[in-house]
Amino acid sequence: MVSSNRRIAILLRDLSGGGAERSMINIANGLASKGVDVDLVLFRAEGEFKRYVAESVNIVSLDTTTVGVKTFRAVLPLARYFRKCAPDHILTTLEATTIVASCALRLVSNCPKMLIRVATTFGNERRAFVRGALIGAIYRKHAGCFVVNSKGSKEDLNRSLDIPNAQISVVYNAIDLKMIASMSHEPPLYENWLERNSKFVLNIGRLTVAKRQDCLIRAFSKIPYETGLSLLILGEGPLREELESLVRQLGLQDKVFMPGFVNNPYVYLARASVFVLSSQYEGMPTVLLEALTCGCPVVSTDCPAGPDEILEGGKWGELTPVDDPVALAGAISRTIERPLPSEELRRRGAAFSVEKMADEYHKIMFGY
Repeated sequence: MVSSNRRIAILLRDLSGGGAERSMINIANGLASKGVDVDLVLFRAEGEFKRYVAESVNIVSLDTTTVGVKTFRAVLPLARYFRKCAPDHILTTLEATTIVASCALRLVSNCPKMLIRVATTFGNERRAFVRGALIGAIYRKHAGCFVVNSKGSKEDLNRSLDIPNAQISVVYNAIDLKMIASMSHEPPLYENWLERNSKFVLNIGRLTVAKRQDCLIRAFSKIPYETGLSLLILGEGPLREELESLVRQLGLQDKVFMPGFVNNPYVYLARASVFVLSSQYEGMPTVLLEALTCGCPVVSTDCPAGPDEILEGGKWGELTPVDDPVALAGAISRTIERPLPSEELRRRGAAFSVEKMADEYHKIMFGY
């Protein structure tokens, strides 16, 4: 362990379920394990991911709201935190927290260096022009450095917001190998369903347009019924009713199970016949890394950005065009028939360990 005698602040709304939150917790844990004083600064200290925060990470709650325009009530408490604790760096990732941080920095003289982690591709988000211009101006004004989680995201940030490549570092999402291995052996929440469905396709993600579970359901409907496959979709979101309607329309009620969000997806990744990422776009899908770490065969759309880099052009799992249910169905069938060995997949997942990525962040912040 390297003792740096330096402090960083990692800013989040809360610890509710989401890929960004999990990634930031992993970064916090990894840096704390290197001897860095890490404050996980939260608008509110609540959420199901609190269990994943290491004891060596200090949780700081601003005790303010996380909803809508009221989010800006966090500006003054955050400025007070900056004055009192004087962190060397502040790391943000989500749009709202980045804007709040930039406002708070205007109110203090002892400004920490701001490191903005951009976790998705701007070119694929349907922002209004004015909003995009505002975000870009804030990013360029306040960030000392940008971190993106894939080479594709770096190209997008440079193209969309005209950020110079010299200001952008690529650090892939980090996964906690030991935690995943341990949690994958815990008792599953839906054990009875697993007993009845030994062969199943798995998808994990929010039920949103970007994740394209509708394409996956249509692809699943094209796989012969005699295969005995089921489809398990873990996640919650605004498209639940629409997706459930599609399941009924295709007559798949007895084959598709959508129980909602689960705290431990790893017990299902460890048992699935194949994990499928059907997204329209990503930044760097952590869940794909987690699937590999569990030794689960994978299929993914070749969406921007991340899957192609993770799977090295298809070496570790088939890549299919976005919004192509026929191609996706074919890739799922072939993968189930001829899966790659689990140990090979686990070795690929290990390339994205927390320890490796924490080293990268430490170098960016402290130069060693």
